[in-house]
Amino acid sequence: MDYRSLFSETERAADRALAKPAEYAAYKKTFNESLKSKDPFFGKMDVQPCVLAYTPEQRAALSQLGLQLHQIVEIVIQMYINGVHKLLDEFPQYILFKPLMERQLISYQEYGRYDFIVDRAGDPVFIETNAAMASGYLPLMTVQEEFAKTAPEFLRVAGMQTEHPKRDEVFGSSIARMVRTFTSDDGAVAVLVDENHKMHEVEMIAASLRRAGLEVVVGDVADLVYDHGYRLGHDGPEIIATFNKFRLFGSQHHWSAAAPARHHTFLEGIRNNAFLSINNFACLTIAEDKAIFAAMRSEAVQAALTPEQKKFIRRHTPDSYPFSPGMMTLEGTQLLADMRVNRGEWILKPRNDYRGGGAYSGRDYDAEGWKSLLDTVAAQETPYLAQRRVDAHMFRIAVAEEAVVRREEVRILGGLYYRHLSASGIVARVSPSEIANVSSGKAYVLPDMEIPGAAG
Repeated sequence: MDYRSLFSETERAADRALAKPAEYAAYKKTFNESLKSKDPFFGKMDVQPCVLAYTPEQRAALSQLGLQLHQIVEIVIQMYINGVHKLLDEFPQYILFKPLMERQLISYQEYGRYDFIVDRAGDPVFIETNAAMASGYLPLMTVQEEFAKTAPEFLRVAGMQTEHPKRDEVFGSSIARMVRTFTSDDGAVAVLVDENHKMHEVEMIAASLRRAGLEVVVGDVADLVYDHGYRLGHDGPEIIATFNKFRLFGSQHHWSAAAPARHHTFLEGIRNNAFLSINNFACLTIAEDKAIFAAMRSEAVQAALTPEQKKFIRRHTPDSYPFSPGMMTLEGTQLLADMRVNRGEWILKPRNDYRGGGAYSGRDYDAEGWKSLLDTVAAQETPYLAQRRVDAHMFRIAVAEEAVVRREEVRILGGLYYRHLSASGIVARVSPSEIANVSSGKAYVLPDMEIPGAAG
C-alpha cells in the first residue's frame, strides 16, 4: 500500500481552509480553547483543525505493520532476558532490573505507541518505541469528539466518524481482560505515579478502568505497603494490578538514585509476581530504549528472525547505531566519521527521552556546529542513538496563527497506539521540522477521523 494517499483528504481540507482564512482562524481558536477547558494537557499543543482522514483499509494495513514490529520487539526482549551477551552489552544500564522483567501475560508489551514517518516512496518507517508511558491515547479521543461535534462544514469530510468503540472503552476493557487473565482474585488496580508526579492522564485512566468494572486506587509508588497483601496504605484494598505511570530513565523524568530504596515494597511485589504490572520492567527498559532499533540489526538478533521479519526491518525501520566513537556502520565505515561528513543524513537522539527533547538533525547545523555537537555528545554520559534520517513525504496543511492563515509543508511524525496484541488509534502529529517537539512549537496535532473505504 502507498501510504501517501493517507494525506489526500488533509490537503483538500487545507485548500478549503485557505479559501476561508478568517473562518478557519476563528474556528481554530475556539476549538483549542474548548480543548484546554476539558484538559490542561491541550495547553501544550497546537491543534490545527485540518483533519487526517483514513479508511478502515489504511488503518488495518498500518496496524498489521505495527504488529510485526511488536513481534520483533518481543524477540529482542526475550533474548535479553535469556542472557544473550551481545544484547547485555548493548543495554548494560538495565542489568539490575533484569530479574524483574517478568512476562506475566502472553506478551511483554501491553500498552504503548510506535512512532512512524511516511517516506517519499509511501512506506511507513518506524523510528521510536514508546512502551513505558505513551501519553495522549485517551486525551486525543477528546480531539476526535470535539472536531466531529463542532467542525464547520467546509472542514468536514464526507462520512467521517470517531473511533468505534471509543478509545476509553477499548482501553478499559483491554486492561480488564489483562487483569482477569492474570488473576481471578478480588482487589484493585493501582494507577501509580512516583517522585516526578506525572499526573497527566491519571484521572482519565482511572475513570476508564472504573467504567470497565474495575476497582481503582491512585497513589505514589512509595506509599505501597505490605499488610496481608500489597496495598496503598494499610486500610486500602489489596492490589491485584498496577498501571505504572512513570519512567525509570530519561533526562526529564526518571527515578532518582534513592528511588529503589524508597520503592522497595513495589519492587518486592514485582519480584514475587504478586500483582500484574502494566507497563512492566521490560517495557520500562529494553522496549522503551530507542537503541532497540540498533539491536534488531545485530548478528545475534538477525539469526533469530524469519526472512519476512528481516525484510520488515530493512524496509520499515532506519539504520540505527548506539552513538559511540568506536562504532562501525553496517557498511564498514566508522560511524562518527560518517556522521561528520554526511551530517544531512543523520539524526541524533537520546536513547531514553521523549517529546523530541535533546534530539538533533544534522540538517539544522553547519559543518563546524555539527562537529562540535557530536564531540560534546560523545563526551557526556547520556546514552545517544544515531539514526539515519528518513526522507519524508511532505504534504500541505493550513496553519492558523492568530488571524493569519498560511499553507505549510509538513511530514507526519505520528504514532500507532497498541494495547495487548492489538492496534488501536493513530496520533496525527505533524511537523515542518526534522525533529518534532510539540511543547516547543515545532509540531502540530491534527484531528484524526475514519472515513468509508473500499467497502464503504
